[in-house]
Amino acid sequence: MVLPVTKPRAHRLLPATATLLVLLVAAALGGGDSGEDSARIVIRSTGALSSLLFVLAWAAAPLAHLSRKRWALSLLASRRRVGLGMAMSHGVHLLALLTLVQLVELGVDPLTLVAGSGGFVVIALMAATSSDAAVEALGRKRWLLLHRSGMLYLWVVFTVTWAGGAAQRPVAAVGVAVMLALAALRIYARLLARRANSRG
Repeated sequence: MVLPVTKPRAHRLLPATATLLVLLVAAALGGGDSGEDSARIVIRSTGALSSLLFVLAWAAAPLAHLSRKRWALSLLASRRRVGLGMAMSHGVHLLALLTLVQLVELGVDPLTLVAGSGGFVVIALMAATSSDAAVEALGRKRWLLLHRSGMLYLWVVFTVTWAGGAAQRPVAAVGVAVMLALAALRIYARLLARRANSRG
């Protein structure tokens, strides 16, 4: 299915994300009672922002194909910059985590450490290859494999992370619900596409 092209104002996304991150860090530094409190505030806020941007990036294609509305087509056309905004947010998230590790001893099990570290590596690889030049250099098939498998891996990381805090924080349960709804949306769009192809 060929979708009409819309011209998004995508050039504003990264500056807006950077500005928001600066404001979040400034608010955390001003609102925390200690360095540990400030680091934890930044970790929670950037984790939520990264999750939101991830959801927008991964929902863009199915929303565009299902709704064909101007806003959905604009989101699809802006998907690369949305993903880069997520990488920027998660970079700040990583810095806050490293700061917290320096301030307090955190008991993190090896599996969580490996899975979480893998998430940062995947984000870095995807951000580094989010360009037309990277698609040409890797070849479209390998590029798609990297980004599709990378997004699936990140979905698992975000979902498990939110699920881990659902018992203590109601907002984490909302995060899990959003991630499950995102997976359902993609599966539904995929099934409709296959049905349309089989008829066509």
